[in-house]
Amino acid sequence: MRLSRLELILILLGFLGLWVGLSLVAGGPVHSDEVWYMQVGLNNVKDSFIINRYFHIYLQKMFMLLAPSPLLGVKIFWSFLVSLTTLLVYLLARLLSGTNNFIHGLLAVALLFYSPLIAKYSGDTIVDISAMAMVMVVTALYLFSIRAGKRRKWWLAALGFAFFLAFKTKETTLPVGVVFLGLGLVDGNRLDLRSFWKNFRFVLVGLAVGVVFFILLNAINLGDPLFGFKPANVQQLSSSLVSEADKGSDNWYTSFVLPQMALLFLLFIASAFKSYGRLNFEYKLLWFIPLGLVVLLSLSEARGGLGIRDRYMLPALPVFCLLAPQFLDFEIPYSFREKLKFAIYLLAGVLVFYILHKGIVALSIHVQKNYEDFVFIVIFPIVLSILLAVIFFFNRYSTRTVLIPLLCILGMTFQPTFQNLKNLFVSRPVKQQFENKYYPLSAFAGQIHFSDSMKMYVSTDIPPRLGMLSLNVDEMLSMFNVYYDANAVRQNFIYSKSSHPIFTDIIQQNFDYVLLTAQDWAQIEATPAGLAKVKNTYQVLQEPTGRLILLKRLQ
Repeated sequence: MRLSRLELILILLGFLGLWVGLSLVAGGPVHSDEVWYMQVGLNNVKDSFIINRYFHIYLQKMFMLLAPSPLLGVKIFWSFLVSLTTLLVYLLARLLSGTNNFIHGLLAVALLFYSPLIAKYSGDTIVDISAMAMVMVVTALYLFSIRAGKRRKWWLAALGFAFFLAFKTKETTLPVGVVFLGLGLVDGNRLDLRSFWKNFRFVLVGLAVGVVFFILLNAINLGDPLFGFKPANVQQLSSSLVSEADKGSDNWYTSFVLPQMALLFLLFIASAFKSYGRLNFEYKLLWFIPLGLVVLLSLSEARGGLGIRDRYMLPALPVFCLLAPQFLDFEIPYSFREKLKFAIYLLAGVLVFYILHKGIVALSIHVQKNYEDFVFIVIFPIVLSILLAVIFFFNRYSTRTVLIPLLCILGMTFQPTFQNLKNLFVSRPVKQQFENKYYPLSAFAGQIHFSDSMKMYVSTDIPPRLGMLSLNVDEMLSMFNVYYDANAVRQNFIYSKSSHPIFTDIIQQNFDYVLLTAQDWAQIEATPAGLAKVKNTYQVLQEPTGRLILLKRLQ
């Protein structure tokens, strides 16, 4: 079913509304890698160990420069990536089959926010979020190229261009390249090498344009057009990917996909079989993208990979979500009367769900179990069994029978999705973590003024005691630069040494600023002679909570 003008308007408004809404509630960067990427972008740093992250860095830099402050730019950037991914998940789930409708799109979006990963990384522009968005862009361009007719060559060139930029975002986007196999399919199913070359040559043109575009970005930002393309850069990156650490005996299926993505994975598998005969093979290639990522991540463990980390699965998450609803072979009625009936059925289904929900809450209280635990231990497996039975039994769904799988999915996803949205928009734990980590910089923002010659002494007691800042000097200078939009370097920061009395350090050297914990200050106060020297040299400032002290050199 084609998109109506009203649906297009609602999709656009939804995208803009989500972008604005997420920008207002986004947490912030709290991981060291992400803060470093911001520093690299802001101050045009060349780092050979991350040459396959530079499209993420350049794109993020654009948002940081256009926004009033780098941190606000990062939040807007993260919100854009998530909103774009949500938009494409809806569109592709909606348009994958000619019989699909808004139910497929909304269900796919609901499954995206059913995953805890979006809320877990709120406002934290981990590169995997960018990789997720780029995988969806490449997938969308591939599907649009299938239906482009005479204009297909332009879509294929755009596909090649986007694929190169995806690769320069992170190597975990490579499995989306499986869609290139679809370029040689005739009538959607039969492989023809001539057709493949006829189509793939336009992809190669797009790839070449992508390389030239990236060379220009390097020249503009780094003054080194070929950075990242030189053999020395590639060799340095390759050596950094080998790890000797023991990552245990976990594997991606038994340690992550099955225990943490059970519903998504089962619907993904069910849709692959139930869509047989309804979708041509050129569309069914999409099922290989998540599987390809699992293969790639598993192979990386042979070289001593980084272990099982949930964020590595983000590039595949939206593909899982858009494919999961494809088991629903269901069409919206055409006549107004039948549409009205369907609307009444939907409302009745919502009412039934509400009654059942209240009943389950009452039952959990009666058996003296926590509601979330009761749902997960008792209700989830029962409802999942019913859903699987329905999927096995039905091939097509009417306006009434479609309510059964929809209610089952709603019953299993309602509580986790509600909690995820609450974390995203209400409780916002990532925002609290972000604000605490950057608190010393925000608390003394009016007192600290950067200059190239600035010397700041930082107590090593701050990160372990208060969970603020970082013991890593690169992360510290990155946080400082991002917060103050500065260009500090390692030499601007000096960390305390546990073998030296703090007052001795700060008197013997000329520091512009000294950042201490209240416990450090108590040690100085316990030494009257040292205290007198400190007060003769520095202005003593305390932030409202009393946990931190800033010493500011007297002019």
